[in-house]
Amino acid sequence: MNRNKSLLIILLYLMSWIIAVKTSVQANIFRLNSPSVLMDRLSFIPTITPYPQFTSTVQYEIQSGTPLWLGNFTHPDKGCDVILVAGQVFDLNSKPVTLIVVEVGGLHDNQVISQLSLTGIAPSYGPGGYEVVFTDLSIAKNKLWIKLYDLSGNPLSSVFYFNVSNECGKNLALVNFVQITESNIKPTYFLPIVFNN
Repeated sequence: MNRNKSLLIILLYLMSWIIAVKTSVQANIFRLNSPSVLMDRLSFIPTITPYPQFTSTVQYEIQSGTPLWLGNFTHPDKGCDVILVAGQVFDLNSKPVTLIVVEVGGLHDNQVISQLSLTGIAPSYGPGGYEVVFTDLSIAKNKLWIKLYDLSGNPLSSVFYFNVSNECGKNLALVNFVQITESNIKPTYFLPIVFNN
């Protein structure tokens, strides 16, 4: 959706620029003696950058003491036939944070697999709970990785690698995150330049 929105903004910008150039030419504002004069004028047109752009740094890290390996207590019907990665995300005041995207991935048969979750959708783990369920137990052969993102896809944490187990009683990896810095995501706006010649 963000890509479509960016493309629409670019299209609208280009259409307004074409109309402005056409009007300028019709009003004889561009007094063209040679093609190089037009090219000199066009060189001042800014590069179009998707709007808005965000910059961010690492804001969350793994909570000390996690991951913890527990037995599956949230899906008793599945028992030991799943591998779970779950937990919560906490802010600087140790309060649960919702609406953070959690990506968990790993290798399976030499192919990268990943799943997404959202904090706040798995209340069995707490108000900021998330959960990812893997039904193929062979994923435990390799390390998994986990990373946080905001809803726009900007990374909020580094990638963290950890082991999982398909052993019954240890098939739930509880991984919590804590905030380490204030949010510094600031929108950067790029506005079109209008020439009045």
